[in-house]
Amino acid sequence: EMSDVLVYLIRLADKCGVDLPSAVLAKMMRNEQKYPAHLARGRSTKYTELDQETASRTSPVDPENDGENQPEHADEHVSELGKYEYWSSTYEKELEEFHKEGAYGEDWFSRHTGRGRLRNFLENQITNTFGQSNIRLLDVGCGNGLFLMEAAQSEKITFQELLGIDYAMNGIEVCRAYHEKKLRNRGLTRATQQGVDRITFRHMDFLDNCLETKSFDVVHDKGTLDAIYLSSNDNLGLYMRNLASVLADRGLFVITSCNLTKDELMGLFSPPVFRSAKLLDELSHSSFTFGGQKGSAVTTLAIELTPGVPPRT
Repeated sequence: EMSDVLVYLIRLADKCGVDLPSAVLAKMMRNEQKYPAHLARGRSTKYTELDQETASRTSPVDPENDGENQPEHADEHVSELGKYEYWSSTYEKELEEFHKEGAYGEDWFSRHTGRGRLRNFLENQITNTFGQSNIRLLDVGCGNGLFLMEAAQSEKITFQELLGIDYAMNGIEVCRAYHEKKLRNRGLTRATQQGVDRITFRHMDFLDNCLETKSFDVVHDKGTLDAIYLSSNDNLGLYMRNLASVLADRGLFVITSCNLTKDELMGLFSPPVFRSAKLLDELSHSSFTFGGQKGSAVTTLAIELTPGVPPRT
């Protein structure tokens, strides 16, 4: 499909050092629905005490400074998908749609991971690694929270804690609205209702990690690492250190990326931040061949990680 070809060409341009304007990239992605808007509106007073104020991480650019002495990752060189303003605006529009229509938005990468594919993959990896009880799951960059709510309704896994975090307050508002709507659903079984009850959504930037060390058995990421990868190397390193901090020893990291291949992803988990990284499984996606190379638009991996950095104080 054309969208798959576009993703391949974007990756190829990046590897060859071809500078594509961020505005063009963002437009291409939106037009091909590789990054669909997926958030809606709502707010729960239950969560007021959890809210934190999160500032944008985008480096300011001085319009009077004609490019001299500008930060290495000035705005015009950062993809729109790596900017806080982009996501805040996207979420706000979807929040308005939710108020008007009352319908759920799209789950991130649902074209590739929907219809229960990713949930089943996650369930199998959790069962094989930890068993089925008292699982603590963190969803980093939870977006509209739809996947976390889908995971919570598992008939196989008993969750002790399910936490979704996102640095955009508009995104967390829709998570909470969706959550309240889901809690009013009388069609849930007792087991799935228990899982949904244990979900919490919190306004938090993972790069400003305030979570306890070794507090989660499983960390899930679907698109967040992509956005950080498009922002700056400093943010990428901070993401990895914080991942090592919150994940339990031999914890499970489940990652879906449209920007990095399997080998590129595995290359990120290196010493001293991680003592070891073991690829457990890969979720198959539709593939395509272009220029003699075979690949897929999306990569989903389950990785067993052993942190190597000392716990944060």
